[in-house]
Amino acid sequence: MNDFLNQPISWKNQSVRQAVAVGLLVILLLLIFWSFFSLFMERQQEVQHLENILSRYERAIKMEPVLQQRLSHMKKPAKGDNLFLSGENEALAGAALQDNFKAIVEMAHGTVERSQNLGGQAEGNFQKITVRSQLVLSINSLQKILYAMESGKPYIFIENLEIKNASNQKNTQGDLLKVVVDFYGYRHMGARP
Repeated sequence: MNDFLNQPISWKNQSVRQAVAVGLLVILLLLIFWSFFSLFMERQQEVQHLENILSRYERAIKMEPVLQQRLSHMKKPAKGDNLFLSGENEALAGAALQDNFKAIVEMAHGTVERSQNLGGQAEGNFQKITVRSQLVLSINSLQKILYAMESGKPYIFIENLEIKNASNQKNTQGDLLKVVVDFYGYRHMGARP
């Protein structure tokens, strides 16, 4: 056996050439197998990823009726919640908004000098009704009015607010303000709250 190991390798020997050829063939086959195996594993991962996406879409599709029901419920005004302006049309809703605001101002010991309905604008299933009012009041009254508008129902939002000193020859106190405010509320279209 030592003689075999001590012999120089000769390419002329048929068994050496066959062994090298078989070894190269095995290496080539292993490389081909590894390439196909890697490609197979990549495709398996891709298939698994796509199956996960498909599963999420199927769950989302199953949730559609529930979500549609929630959406339609959100679009409808809840009875008795008083979040929206009442009134069968734009003019009545504007008048209700003016009356509501006038009550807030009078409760805060302010005075409404002038009030004007600026009209409505459709926004989805709602109509935005805007009113401009001119007030004379103290700063404490203004704070009470702003708080009442922010926390009250129906919801009333301030769009523009202009504040000036209302002092003149008749009013020497100088603590009264002249306020011009644009505010708005929403009326649900087609609803009669």
